[in-house]
Amino acid sequence: MIGLCALVFSSLFVSSTPVVGNESKPCFGECNLAFNSPSASGILRISGAQPAVSDITFSAGWRILDCDSSQDAVEQDIRLACQDPSQGCAHVYQNGAEDTLVRLPVGCGPTRLAIVTREWTHDNQTLPEEFGLASPEGTQPVVKGMSLTMNFGKANTSRHGAVNLFLMGSSIPGVIDDLTIQLPVDTEASTLRSWVNESLHTLAQAHADLLGNFNKSTTGASPIDLNKTITLFEKNMTCPQRGTRPAFLGQLFVDLEPSVNGTVSYGVSAAGSIISPQLDEFGFFVDLNATIATALNVGASLTGTLSSGAIPLFSVGLPELSFPKILSIGPTFSVDAEATATIDTYFNLSVSVAYDVQNMQVLFTPGSHSQTGIILPRQEGGVMLSASPSVSSQGQLAAHLIPSIAFGIDAFGGKVQTTVSVNIDADITLNLSLSGTLEVPLTVPGQCRLRRPLVLTHDGCVDVSSGFSVNAEADADLFDIFKKGASVQLFEKDFDLYQRCLGQATQGERLGRRSTYATTLVVQSNNASCPAANLRSAMNIA
Repeated sequence: MIGLCALVFSSLFVSSTPVVGNESKPCFGECNLAFNSPSASGILRISGAQPAVSDITFSAGWRILDCDSSQDAVEQDIRLACQDPSQGCAHVYQNGAEDTLVRLPVGCGPTRLAIVTREWTHDNQTLPEEFGLASPEGTQPVVKGMSLTMNFGKANTSRHGAVNLFLMGSSIPGVIDDLTIQLPVDTEASTLRSWVNESLHTLAQAHADLLGNFNKSTTGASPIDLNKTITLFEKNMTCPQRGTRPAFLGQLFVDLEPSVNGTVSYGVSAAGSIISPQLDEFGFFVDLNATIATALNVGASLTGTLSSGAIPLFSVGLPELSFPKILSIGPTFSVDAEATATIDTYFNLSVSVAYDVQNMQVLFTPGSHSQTGIILPRQEGGVMLSASPSVSSQGQLAAHLIPSIAFGIDAFGGKVQTTVSVNIDADITLNLSLSGTLEVPLTVPGQCRLRRPLVLTHDGCVDVSSGFSVNAEADADLFDIFKKGASVQLFEKDFDLYQRCLGQATQGERLGRRSTYATTLVVQSNNASCPAANLRSAMNIA
């Protein structure tokens, strides 16, 4: 019985909220912007030459007189005036205002950053009465006009040079508050990759410190709660009389009772440039504390092959992390189920298994992968299996419960969109290789493995097993970071639930282990039919 055995693994494969920051410090040459909401947090640091990054908020002495607050205002003209020259209003004019990346106050469009495409003295020189005078001499400030775009690809990089971006984000509110982004020494590819890896590990440690030990109700992580019963496949048909076999109602069903209960959280890190828009490195991690369990019940008096196709069981959105028009990540946690089988004899199967997943953390970047945590597999009850003894059988069946976390990624206002997923496959598999006649078995309770010796007169093997695997994949290109169709196996482990070779058969003759769940799922299909042979009623094996 696997309930006595624990697996500890540490496998190395090396509603939108405004983005705010330190509003008292102007963005001259570099800037920090923080994202905070009731369900997520993040920090974005941009860095370039002094003329490349500037500020038109109160921090730099500017006051916006008119702007468009609409979330659709990606292109707009604004009116502004310098209210306090001593704060650095002139900075935006270094090497010319055009093509400068500027920080905006909250409420001027969908994001806090924009490119200046044109600057002029505005025809409307009207100022609010409370504005005051901008100089000791009492000179009235000149009202300026600026054309802005949040399409960062329109900037002319030859004027001020590139502007780099570095980002960290978490689905847990407040976790970023005590973290700072240290700029790398250069922007070489290897340096950026190292920066993303180090940032992820720093953020992952902050998660671990906050979440603490295994606790499925931990504050800050998103709760997951799935409990249901579902029929993956069912077919009934009347089978006519065949020789001495009378007509009967044939049936084939596969029932699953899945449950996923726990919490999930995530963190991300990215590095690249906002001028010109490009992500050079991106990585993420997922924290999971949960119990994943499934009970499988199968009854077959028909034969043939079947595939249920992917059946959605559950889906819930996780906290969104959004730096609008720069990088938005909208994750979804979902659970699917699937069954496939080749059935050539009468049989019935009932088995259940559960995994306690404690502090599992999957960390993934294109250059390295790691997974840490504890899985405690346990079998809930025994295996009940019966099969017809009157025909040779090479039957196989696999049922999969597939929890997934899919990260929908939108970079630079839709310039690139992809989904990167972490898929967990918890499965139960039956392999039969039987022939001859079985007599009624004796039953002996087992210890770590279930052992029920049979009184037998023939050869054959029976294998009931379960598996737990984790992989990551992408459904479209993300710049040069992820490629469409790329898939990486992060973890895989199999567990024997019941295993017995009978008669002259040996362990070396056992069938190979299960077919692993394919992320490109087979569509629903079946060719179940009445058995061609006269099969005896199923007899107990386990």
